[in-house]
Amino acid sequence: MALDYKRSVQELEEELAFARDEQTSEADPAYAERLSGVVAALEWALGREAVAPASSRVSLSPDWREQHREQLWAEEIEEGVRALPAGMSTHWAGGIAAALTWSSGYTDVTPS
Repeated sequence: MALDYKRSVQELEEELAFARDEQTSEADPAYAERLSGVVAALEWALGREAVAPASSRVSLSPDWREQHREQLWAEEIEEGVRALPAGMSTHWAGGIAAALTWSSGYTDVTPS
């Protein structure tokens, strides 16, 4: 089954701006870390970052397959199935997974 990335670039841009704004004023460190993961995932999905945020794979302009792989990778980190990379938190990985799940249209619940 092919994934249908339903979110437009404009929607991704709006969510990215919202997450950045929330990140600057968030008092809860765990949620701020999650928002940081959302920002990293959306910047990567928009092709602004070459290195995937959870797996560290290099990929310019990732297609839906690469985004789906990255979503799964982040979920496995968050769930403890995959080793937690140095400098990464499970909250950050959760933000990545949530952003890529939302961008794919699997959920209408925004990640931030």
